[in-house]
Amino acid sequence: MTYVYRSPLEDGFKRAYLPRKVHNRVFPRRKYHPLMTRYEYYTKGPHLRMDRFASIYVKILMVLLSPILILTMGIPNTYREMMDLFFQKSRGGFSGDMVKDEELIKSVLTKDKSN
Repeated sequence: MTYVYRSPLEDGFKRAYLPRKVHNRVFPRRKYHPLMTRYEYYTKGPHLRMDRFASIYVKILMVLLSPILILTMGIPNTYREMMDLFFQKSRGGFSGDMVKDEELIKSVLTKDKSN
């Protein structure tokens, strides 16, 4: 069975925006690193979903280091790693967390809208 990415928007989630301070408060174990990662947030009722992907800077660094990676890992493994990095959604190469705390979500979203 192969992996198929299903968009959270298809499941009734709505896209949301969280500033860095709010992200660090809601996800204390997943600190916000803008040079390393890119985040997508979705809300649905009391649920807040966060998907974490590699940033464009990581992808550029991987391309620049590809000759060294080819020498150390070989062409097939380097190709597979590059494809996993550039097509994270379709290959399942990302991580995500879900928080279910209705009061926290409401306070975060109302403070975010008032700014």
